[in-house]
Amino acid sequence: MVDPLLDELDRARDGAMHDIVETIQREQLRLVTEQPGGVLIVQGGPGTGKTAVGLHRVTWLLDNNHRAAGDVLVLGPNRSFLNYVGTVLPQLGTRGVTLLELPALWSAADASRDAHPVAVVKSDLRMAAVLRNAVDSHITSSADRLEALVDGPVFTFELNRREVVIPVAELANLAAASMGGNSPYRVRRERCVQQMTEHLTQAYIRTLPGPADTDYFDQVRKLRPVTRLLKRICPELSAPDVLRGLMASPARMTSAADGILSVAEQTSSSPTAQGPPASTAPRAARIWCASTNWRTSW
Repeated sequence: MVDPLLDELDRARDGAMHDIVETIQREQLRLVTEQPGGVLIVQGGPGTGKTAVGLHRVTWLLDNNHRAAGDVLVLGPNRSFLNYVGTVLPQLGTRGVTLLELPALWSAADASRDAHPVAVVKSDLRMAAVLRNAVDSHITSSADRLEALVDGPVFTFELNRREVVIPVAELANLAAASMGGNSPYRVRRERCVQQMTEHLTQAYIRTLPGPADTDYFDQVRKLRPVTRLLKRICPELSAPDVLRGLMASPARMTSAADGILSVAEQTSSSPTAQGPPASTAPRAARIWCASTNWRTSW
């Protein structure tokens, strides 16, 4: 029995995209016509028709008004691939789609490249733990550090002419508990802000002569002393800024990578060891490090 799909895949790949409509199989058709509703991943070995399915799907989405051509972006590994795609799509009746090489998505497109050993370290899975330490270094949850920040062993705020005084050690314990765990920083920060504000709100309610007549949570959260306290305990962080600070400071790298990377690996990641950068843009390896490892920390 002759399988038309196998016959098509066995044909010499002469650089021209063969229209797969005539040889479409059930699974390929399902992928091409899958209703939009999330991420669709097409996996397969070389020559199994991934690109053909993807390009036919783009055409199907546009022809069935699921997307407008201006809303579609096709990313490719290099210009040759995009030239290839740019020839095929018009043959399928599709025009107006944006084609970009992957590096064009970030500012590192023209940046210098790290040496291979350095790039290997930066893209190593261990860097996820280093990044986690770098993020957590911005957290203040020890009583000593908080006392230094609030100038004393107690934290005080006032609402509706009522003064509330809370021991810093009490807040430090709450901060350490809410910012602990393995969740991403944003999740832990949101939890800390919620729990800390609720704790302060309850402390205020206890000063009232009777039952609370309203929910004071939002009022407490907006108080300047409270916003300053939360900013010191769990500041809002920018992923690029934390990553840039880590890579630019040998001291920060040493602190974050202690027990994770060897001294040689830490030194090789230092900008002083790599020489002056050819561009002010972040090195491409740093961007790759962020994209592969940052999700576990951020």
